[in-house]
Amino acid sequence: MASISSNAIPVPPAAPSRRIWWGFGVLILLAIAASIIWHNGLKNQFFPKNFGIVEPGKIYRSGQISARLIEPTLQRYNIQSIVALADTGMKPADREAEEQTAANLKIQRAVFPLSGDGTGRRFERHSVPYARTANAGIRCQLRRCGEHGG
Repeated sequence: MASISSNAIPVPPAAPSRRIWWGFGVLILLAIAASIIWHNGLKNQFFPKNFGIVEPGKIYRSGQISARLIEPTLQRYNIQSIVALADTGMKPADREAEEQTAANLKIQRAVFPLSGDGTGRRFERHSVPYARTANAGIRCQLRRCGEHGG
């Protein structure tokens, strides 16, 4: 049987500074992960995408607003018409929620599916009805682009 020598050198516990550095490292990684998640879509569940005031009380702009926020946003700003400049590339649930909410709130919704920067033949074909809708004496209007627009 081996005996334990009283002359054995004790191993000190990990230095507190090492644990602090590991803690800082983990916090930094969590902060980076949270930032990436926030900017890749979570933010749009709490704030309307690219929402802005063009002319107070008359014209607002946005990207596609999430299904969760569409009704409160339309009601808060008393939106009476939606001019959608894109109808592709968005989540079907968001588009359906916008269509349903607009119908429920009796909000006029016009879709002009432009691509790219909104110029060229497709824009020319839709420019007359767009101008007519945009200037039809509607008091409060939301003009929005699709998933990537603003």
